[in-house]
Amino acid sequence: MAEKDHFPDFEDFARLIGKLEPGRTKTPLIVRYRKGGSASAWGEPGSNFWVPFNGYFQVGSVQWTGAAASSGALSSVLRNPFSDTPIVIVTPYQTVPLFTAIYCQAICDSYNLEIYWWSAANITAATFHFICFGPGAL
Repeated sequence: MAEKDHFPDFEDFARLIGKLEPGRTKTPLIVRYRKGGSASAWGEPGSNFWVPFNGYFQVGSVQWTGAAASSGALSSVLRNPFSDTPIVIVTPYQTVPLFTAIYCQAICDSYNLEIYWWSAANITAATFHFICFGPGAL
């Protein structure tokens, strides 16, 4: 059994977990430090270190479908806007036909996520998963 000293901030974590409810759209994001060029625009590169105080994350899946193509774009409106630019991670999940090599680039502002993709062969569908970490809502 672990001693209490091994988990010095467990009480903080237990308080956070106790506040979670099914269906909540805003869950506090616990980020101890963040590196970047702006205190408010999390997606701005830089060498400064920040201690964020009001951040959260949004995750989701979006799908592109259409005529056979080797590149394309899609966009999605974020459910809860951020107060400034978030950090975004996007990954391709599935293509039709399956196992087609694909890569993507994401651009995101406070409200919108845009995904641009390119594939090694023509596809008719692509599913992407995303996660956005950013500063508190407007």
